[in-house]
Amino acid sequence: MTSNRDESSIVNALPKSVAEGVLEVKSAAVPELLVRADRIAEICQYLNSTPGLEFNYLINLTAVDWANYFELVYHLHSIRTGRTVTLRARVDHDDPVVPSVAGIWEAANFQERETYDLFGIRFDGHPDLKRILLYDEFEGHPLRKDYGLPREEISQSFR
Repeated sequence: MTSNRDESSIVNALPKSVAEGVLEVKSAAVPELLVRADRIAEICQYLNSTPGLEFNYLINLTAVDWANYFELVYHLHSIRTGRTVTLRARVDHDDPVVPSVAGIWEAANFQERETYDLFGIRFDGHPDLKRILLYDEFEGHPLRKDYGLPREEISQSFR
């Protein structure tokens, strides 16, 4: 396992134009970077294709519904260096759209479709964004906190 100091060098390796998309860095056993949602694909592309970083494995892509916003969570791993990093990006609850990373990691194709199906988050540029687990006529997105509740009840329940 690599040290936090080694992992924090990930941010230092980013050119200024890419690093501007990083909003916050948390040191942990697996470091976390909170990034601007509109810059997620650009940051992922850089982390994937830059020698010395080479985050070539998307372990997992999922989301968390915090009632007022969604937080997308990307767990990345570099097979060559053994480093792991978590990227988080927040999107608006009312219009959840983020750029697709399916062109960077083939595994994102399924995981973005699953996140769309269960949370309703759209991935701009995805090659085939449609339901993958639920049937086409299913209404709503069952992992959203507001699923099946009237809007008034939601604002009171999750304060």
